[in-house]
Amino acid sequence: MAKVGRAHHHLEELTQLTSNWLAGKPLRLSRDVQEESTSFRVSIVDPIPADLPLILGDFVHNLRSALDHVVYEAVKRSDENRCGFQAWNPKNRRPFDVKAYKALVEENAPSASAAPLRKLLELRPHEGGADEYLWCLHRLDIIDKHRLVIAVCGATEKVQVKLWGDAYVVSATTLDALAERIPNAASLTVDYQPVHPCPLAEGTVLFDHPTAQSDQVERVDWHYHLALAEPRPYAGEPLLDTLEGLMEQVEALIVSFRAQLDG
Repeated sequence: MAKVGRAHHHLEELTQLTSNWLAGKPLRLSRDVQEESTSFRVSIVDPIPADLPLILGDFVHNLRSALDHVVYEAVKRSDENRCGFQAWNPKNRRPFDVKAYKALVEENAPSASAAPLRKLLELRPHEGGADEYLWCLHRLDIIDKHRLVIAVCGATEKVQVKLWGDAYVVSATTLDALAERIPNAASLTVDYQPVHPCPLAEGTVLFDHPTAQSDQVERVDWHYHLALAEPRPYAGEPLLDTLEGLMEQVEALIVSFRAQLDG
């Protein structure tokens, strides 16, 4: 479990680095005033830390290697001349070829005991499969071999805008459409759906507001997170939550596989 422990270390590094970066409020909003509407655009004050994709790649590789290690152990117990590195190698095939996967497992881990071999054969480590997380982890590891894993900024699902004076309600689905006028309103908080929730780049429009009422925007409360740019289904999802979930799934698989190995 040494590789898993190292992955935990890198996840702690990522958590601290992300927390420090977000605490500095690295993104701001600026107003782009046009005749009909005012666009509230993202301005990047502090880019994503350069070390983040490096640590992210190390996390991915250690977690991916931990799976190779446990399969290696299963095969070596029966045959020291085989390594079994590719015994569970995820495949991006649609539809998933069960026979080809079975042949791959049996070719690379023929000497593994029956219980671990059955565990390998039960897996569906492909895009869209029941164990898609394995395909995602494998894909991220391949990406990191050729280039940096890309982390991007993503917005939350809504933006809260506090209006004052003779305020207007703006539809949550059609951001620039006036839905209803509320007379004599001292203040009003409106939830907007972000126009472009992910990725948030320099100049990205977060939401639009009619220029005639733009002076009534007193405060904008919005929260953003780091996210992976790829692969699906992780793209746009909160980075740390995604990595923690991936860690839990891999650890559970290793524990299950070891139970079969030692049983």
